[in-house]
Amino acid sequence: MKNISQDKITGKASDIVKEEVKKVQGQPKEDTKVDDKNDKEKEQKEKETKEKQEQAEKEMQKKLADTQSVQKAKDSLNLNNVDNVTSNINLPKDINGVSITWESNNASVLDEKGNVIRPSATNGDALVTLTATLTKDAAKETKEFIVTVKAKDFTDEELVDKVLSNLKIEGKLDSVVDNLKLITKDDQTDVNIIWASSSEAVVSNAGVVTRTDKDEDIILTATLKKGSVTKTKKFNIKVKAKEKDAQEELKLIANSLEIPNEDNIEKDINLPTSLDGANITWKSNKESVISNTGKVTRPQIGKSDEKVTLTATISKNSKNETKDFTLIVKAEQQLVANNKQEFNQILKQAIIDCKLTVDISLPNYDSNSSEYNFDDYQNLLVEIGEMDFGKPGVKGSCKNDGKGWIMTVEFEYRKDVDEVKRQKEATIKEAKRVVSDVIKQDMTDFQKELALHDYIVKTADYNSENYKNKATTLEDHTAYGVLVNHIGVCESYAKAMNLLLKEARIDCKYVTGFSKNNGVKGGGHAWNMVKLGGEWYNLDATWDDPVSDRNGADSLDKDTASMATVNHTYFNIPDSIFNNDHIRGDFEEKNYPKCTATKYSYYNMDVDEYTADGKLIEKVTTKDELDEKILEAIKNKEKTLSLRIKDFKMSQKELSDEFEAVAEKNRIGGFSWTTSSPDDYHVNYTIKW
Repeated sequence: MKNISQDKITGKASDIVKEEVKKVQGQPKEDTKVDDKNDKEKEQKEKETKEKQEQAEKEMQKKLADTQSVQKAKDSLNLNNVDNVTSNINLPKDINGVSITWESNNASVLDEKGNVIRPSATNGDALVTLTATLTKDAAKETKEFIVTVKAKDFTDEELVDKVLSNLKIEGKLDSVVDNLKLITKDDQTDVNIIWASSSEAVVSNAGVVTRTDKDEDIILTATLKKGSVTKTKKFNIKVKAKEKDAQEELKLIANSLEIPNEDNIEKDINLPTSLDGANITWKSNKESVISNTGKVTRPQIGKSDEKVTLTATISKNSKNETKDFTLIVKAEQQLVANNKQEFNQILKQAIIDCKLTVDISLPNYDSNSSEYNFDDYQNLLVEIGEMDFGKPGVKGSCKNDGKGWIMTVEFEYRKDVDEVKRQKEATIKEAKRVVSDVIKQDMTDFQKELALHDYIVKTADYNSENYKNKATTLEDHTAYGVLVNHIGVCESYAKAMNLLLKEARIDCKYVTGFSKNNGVKGGGHAWNMVKLGGEWYNLDATWDDPVSDRNGADSLDKDTASMATVNHTYFNIPDSIFNNDHIRGDFEEKNYPKCTATKYSYYNMDVDEYTADGKLIEKVTTKDELDEKILEAIKNKEKTLSLRIKDFKMSQKELSDEFEAVAEKNRIGGFSWTTSSPDDYHVNYTIKW
């Protein structure tokens, strides 16, 4: 339509009105009624439209109000003492008109009604996820609670049986020559042990040995008691006759010396340097084959086996006795790999032995074969774990010597191979020393693991400087770094931990993967898995260090380093918690077992802790106890206060606010403080006056 001016529209509208007026005056009155009806219908429609709009607005406001009500109910919904559940839980079904339904992922332990069936003592504590679904009409939210249902307490009989099965007397009981160490109480279970000897003149009830002129067979009976439960266990002991003189004693020691596989020596020999109070020195007649320290160099392929005489000189109280060992050192043999598995095994052993090259016969190889390659090489380094001291690159070439295919594999280490070997020997020696010093005879595997973990965290520093600058050294990534240099990154921590655990005869694995933050995959990381009581646990010593890539390079105040606690946030943790910030590598995820156990988690075991300078970290189990310790520290003008927190939780801000509240309530001033809470179980206060 063309544009028409307003004036024109107005003019035409006036003529039409005049004509219409004339028509209306001559028409019947019912036409006016029709117009009225149309107006009323229009008004009705407008009214209905308005009402619909108002109704829609009301519904929208209600939905908004419902959503806010649900969110408010979610924020206020809490369950008390979820870390220490021993009885039924009261699960609310409604908060201010918001309905709540519950779902459990393990109803056999904790169901949706809050009914609790505690696990047996042998099964340990159970982790249960309770999911609350909050609804009001169409508004809906969910909230999860991780609940620890505590296992039932051991009965007296179960505790006695446990101690009975593990009770032993250290030493060779078929040739006793010294006093016996008899345990009179198991501190973990409070089971008392009473000993009775069949001949107190030879072995007293306290284990004191009095040797006679002849061998004596003795029965030691242990009676274990707790409450009304009593059980016994017998030990057969042979006390050796006393020696006629010192020379006879040296002969006995010499006779007890053994070297396994004398006719088939292929590896280095562990030569003892002391036994029963006597010193032992060794001398080889062919040091190029077997050194005086037991290092073995085998003849090359095609050469004859070597016969070597090792002479042990046993000395005590200025007297000596010697004993000769005739050993056959086997020549190197042609390595043969009939399949990929054997090929990979040869590669792993070559890296462990720090070989520069190996020649491998491949009977089933052909030029078109793709089986004998290095596709699995990185996975092999993971399997080797703590025994990889050179992180070598690898390459290989094949040739047919007329008799068959031979692959020559070459390894290129990050440092000179002699230095790699030196670091390997130094690290293994240090691992043996640490285990010998830290581990005590009566320790359980859990106690051994805990002691070794704490040793690593206390004595090693995370190499923050190299981490910041993205600098890479070989030592930072082998067990040598943490055990010998006492500095390294996560790979060094994990490899050192693995070496110590294996030296202590605890089953474990070296694991690689990635960190995870808010569900997002982060940088590369390494940790361990430990097997206790037939079940697997996760262990991350790096992230338990107060200074690490996780906690921050500057997370430890140098002025208060002595108060720094060894954290245990990542000590024996199940996958359900550990995987919140860890991701296993593809190889480990496919080939390693899951970690589901909680029995030996650090929190469940409730073990004493100490600061770096050896002070006991006191435990508080209520906020009132926390307040008492804060007030005591302020009154005594302490510079630091470290505490363990158990059976209740407070955030770092709440812990800081509590410190301020105690000071204000008691009107004490003139100081400032900082608060550090590395995990849910510890708080460190630094007080400056």
